[in-house]
Amino acid sequence: MKTILRFFCAAAFVWTFTIGIAAVAGTRFALLLLLPSKTEVTKEVVVAPARDDFPSEPSLVETQPAIFDPGEMYYLQTDKVPKAFADIKYLDVVTRKSWEEDGKYFDRPIIPTGYLFAEKEFKLGAITIAHREFTFYTAEIKGVSYKFVGYFPKYPEFVEYCDGCEYPPDLKGRLTKLTDGKVIAETEIEFYVEHCAM
Repeated sequence: MKTILRFFCAAAFVWTFTIGIAAVAGTRFALLLLLPSKTEVTKEVVVAPARDDFPSEPSLVETQPAIFDPGEMYYLQTDKVPKAFADIKYLDVVTRKSWEEDGKYFDRPIIPTGYLFAEKEFKLGAITIAHREFTFYTAEIKGVSYKFVGYFPKYPEFVEYCDGCEYPPDLKGRLTKLTDGKVIAETEIEFYVEHCAM
């Protein structure tokens, strides 16, 4: 009985294998008859035009808007500062780290840091720079701290600078002075980068 069963299984396998091969061969033959023959491919060399044949266009880098970097030293117009803020000299915002190694100069962006100099260096903390908006809190020194909420205005580019010209501020906003966490003074304030300090 086992021998008959083995013979039957072997016969079924051979029969299935043969039909499979015949089906594949038949399908290929039918496809060859039904599908169009391959087109002939000729080897033809096409000469690319010279670089100067293309119209001159700005590169992708030139067409991208410049990324705004607020890392600068900002000074006040001292004649416009209220008495409570008269000790403030400048604001230093650092957004990049530069260094030299083996005669090469490197520069990379960093998490913004800096300080507000008001007779002492009030280290900036909780700095937020989003688009052209800017906020910060300073650390406390003897109970005194500052907070600022403002923005970097965007102006059309100057064609040329002149000595007697009045330049717009580079940073505007509301500066608040606190003592032991309580507001003691607030003012609208304008900062200028060094070459525009007045």
